[in-house]
Amino acid sequence: GEESITQEALELVIPETYETALKESGLEPFAAGRLEEYELTPELKFTFIVPLKPEVVLPEDYRQIRLPYEPPAVTEEDVQRFLRSLQQDYAFLESVDRPAQIGDMVLVKLWKKGRPEPAELEPLRIYLDPETSPDKIYTRLIENLIGREKHEQFEITLPASPEEELEDYVARVVLVFAATLPSLEELAAHFTAESPEKLTEMARQELISERKIEYLENYVNRVLDILQERTRLAYPPVLLHKQIEEMLEELEEDLSEDGMTLDMSLQMEGISREELIEKMREAAKYRLERDLIMEEIFSREGLQAPESEVFEHFASHLRSLQAQGVKNKELREKLARILKHSYEFVKYRAAAEFLKGLASGELERHEQEKRAEEETEFAGASMAEEGLVTPEAEAEGAAS
Repeated sequence: GEESITQEALELVIPETYETALKESGLEPFAAGRLEEYELTPELKFTFIVPLKPEVVLPEDYRQIRLPYEPPAVTEEDVQRFLRSLQQDYAFLESVDRPAQIGDMVLVKLWKKGRPEPAELEPLRIYLDPETSPDKIYTRLIENLIGREKHEQFEITLPASPEEELEDYVARVVLVFAATLPSLEELAAHFTAESPEKLTEMARQELISERKIEYLENYVNRVLDILQERTRLAYPPVLLHKQIEEMLEELEEDLSEDGMTLDMSLQMEGISREELIEKMREAAKYRLERDLIMEEIFSREGLQAPESEVFEHFASHLRSLQAQGVKNKELREKLARILKHSYEFVKYRAAAEFLKGLASGELERHEQEKRAEEETEFAGASMAEEGLVTPEAEAEGAAS
């Protein structure tokens, strides 16, 4: 019919028309464009949507940003808490038929009030030890689990995360275990440490490393907060859509590690996929804009992502996935994505280290020292050309 003939004709004309329009306009598309609408009369007219390259305009004085860099110290109390948590990880567990008490390990299922218990919901492992509780959510859980028995069900009010508002949940105790912790001597032998003292030192160094990484991440985020407020950003909607899709994929992978699917999670939350995407939109926008700023820093400052570091991260990621039981066939399907992730990770790390050096003043001090060394070398070379002797050379001559 006439409609199908028109459609076929358009399919022949549109690609060439689009390419011609791009050349004449001088536009450089960031991604593939799409036909928005067309008119056949009074004359043939096409309207295309063309995603343009993101525009990132950093403040002119961004190199003047300064924030004190003060990583927290690791205390002896921190080390002992870490060791006790390690003992819990390797504890001998024995199921008991009595109320839970301090020192026990409890398996508990948790879901939002007003919804049915999900059939495949994995239970949480909670050690009833307030001293090793990682946050206030676990502390409140611990307080409410003490004295509970196997199969007991109760209601509890918790924040979904430490920063979020309180919500009502239903909890059901699955099992209660008495936990026998290994001694530090046994733990040292397991980790091939020569003694409990050596194990303690290993724990201290591990904590120092963790704290530095955590502090650096928070520090860079604070610097980015300042930059983001003062940076002018413009980007096509397709980028935000792509960011949301990536976040959904990450969520699906995280859920699969716990034996869940995205559909199961949506059922538990009582929301649709579209509602989840809408909830993600603000976080995706925040993350996208951060990434664009970091990309601009990386490019403007001429930073590098060494191949050796990229492949080191790539190999480490592969080993981690293999240790989790991911099959080789599945790994092969993910290779390109994993390699891209490793490259982006190394780029981000380079930009993060640069921002840390910049805002802490470390970079400025290094540049000043370098200039002073160059000036000293230049002065020495100039004096040598004029036949003059530098104080250093005179001192060396006197000594010989």
